[in-house]
Amino acid sequence: MATIFLHAMVKELAGRSAIECVLDDPAPLGDVLRANLTERELFLIVDETGAVREHLNIFIDARKIKDLTYAIENATSVDIFPAVSGG
Repeated sequence: MATIFLHAMVKELAGRSAIECVLDDPAPLGDVLRANLTERELFLIVDETGAVREHLNIFIDARKIKDLTYAIENATSVDIFPAVSGG
């Protein structure tokens, strides 16, 4: 089972902190998100062009990615949270 963890403001806006996903085969992250998140939750992560929102970080098993075609499998940990910025 792959687990998607939502952090900080993403978690607050989605109203939940983790989504467990059972995968039969490795699948692209984008497909897994579309299949397991509500439309509202998906909109928090992906923009209208289908790309990961600019100020969002996604780590898969502690590796930063922005490519929604990256294949994930069971036992994968996906962490999604807003980038930290200051000024």
